[in-house]
Amino acid sequence: MVSDLMTWQITLPIALAAAAIG
Repeated sequence: MVSDLMTWQITLPIALAAAAIG
């Protein structure tokens, strides 16, 4: 469970950054 939360904390910002970059 904890590892999943940590994964989201890493993946979500990267996904947002990728979307922002376009």
